[in-house]
Amino acid sequence: MNVYHVDGIRHQAVAFGETPEEAVAQALASGEVGDWEAPDAKPVPLPEGYALRPARQTVELLKAAMEEGWTTLHPRLAGLTDDEFFWEPFPGCWTLHLAEDGRWVEDYADPAPDPPPFTTLAWRVIHVAACKLMYYEYAFGPGQLTWDELVLPHTVADATA
Repeated sequence: MNVYHVDGIRHQAVAFGETPEEAVAQALASGEVGDWEAPDAKPVPLPEGYALRPARQTVELLKAAMEEGWTTLHPRLAGLTDDEFFWEPFPGCWTLHLAEDGRWVEDYADPAPDPPPFTTLAWRVIHVAACKLMYYEYAFGPGQLTWDELVLPHTVADATA
């Protein structure tokens, strides 16, 4: 029995079989996807036209977590004004601002300063939303969107919509 990594669009499945074809068949039949450690696994390309999907259990867990986060956050933003959204309780807060190219961007540094700067509500809400959008893009979408391509909302109404 051999161990194979079956390469999918953005995921790898570890499969066992006497031949690469058996390993691919097992990975397709199980629907399980993950990034398991198997350093001695032999790479096997997924047959053209096939795509591995995350297991339904994983999708349901992500869906529940997203729903819980949204139902907790959304009511707390009701009635918030744009002035409150951008309020800076301290000088030097990270926030959203209009860049020279006309796009709205959030302050960011990699690595983050230590200690990290205080952030406005606008920064926090948009940062969380942008991260979730990118998670979705790379877990279920085409996996091509970059941070610089994101169109960030810059009002409370747009951010909560």
